[in-house]
Amino acid sequence: MNVFLLIDVNLMAAVFLGIVFFLAYQRLDHEDAFNKLFFKGCLIILVMTLFEAFTCVMNRNPSPVLRWISTAMHVLLFTFPPVLAYYWGLLANTLTTHGNVREMKGSWPCMLPIVFVCMSALISPFSHLVYYIDAAGVYHRGPLFLVSAGITYLYLLTGFTLLIIRRKKLLRMDFYLLMLSCLLPMVGGLIQGLVYGVLLLWASSAIALVIMYLYLQERMVQTDSLTGAWTRHSFEYCVSQNLIRSEEHTSEL
Repeated sequence: MNVFLLIDVNLMAAVFLGIVFFLAYQRLDHEDAFNKLFFKGCLIILVMTLFEAFTCVMNRNPSPVLRWISTAMHVLLFTFPPVLAYYWGLLANTLTTHGNVREMKGSWPCMLPIVFVCMSALISPFSHLVYYIDAAGVYHRGPLFLVSAGITYLYLLTGFTLLIIRRKKLLRMDFYLLMLSCLLPMVGGLIQGLVYGVLLLWASSAIALVIMYLYLQERMVQTDSLTGAWTRHSFEYCVSQNLIRSEEHTSEL
């Protein structure tokens, strides 16, 4: 019963995200680059949310088989956060510049911290650097746990900062939805990092993707499905918002 109370948030988030993924898969264009990223993100976070719940169920179980399964799951649980956060930063940069997700490209130097986290997670079962599971099947954090979390937060903060600095390049509703989808994993991960035993990182990431689906719905309404150009209503709204900002700036002077 205590274990269920610990993982119930993850289970509910997984069910909720699964429903949203099903609806999105029925409604969104499968050939759109942004939608493809969303689908992949949904599947990864859905699996990670369930993995985290399963590792809690297996915790404190000395069975060698369960310890091996838990170890393998933890490798993935520590590997994917910086990767997803990195791509979130790339996405934020793309949406606030040219907006063409098809042209989104990463930089190898910026990916070096990810390589470090991934390698640390892979050797942790032997070196205990990021985490380890003792002979009794109990999970423990390693000395590099905070380093791994800090790298993930660095990528999230980069995307968060870009959204704030370039907010005038986004429609107001788009800005709010994107900001909220970034804030939720940051807050959930921070709480989980500070309060040992609380599971909020992947559950909050699942809710963030639900919010991202709302953004994609807005995007579908605002743009023409054939050309990708803004609809007349969206164009007029953007122009009106820019005029308002220009008038506010003039009045301040």
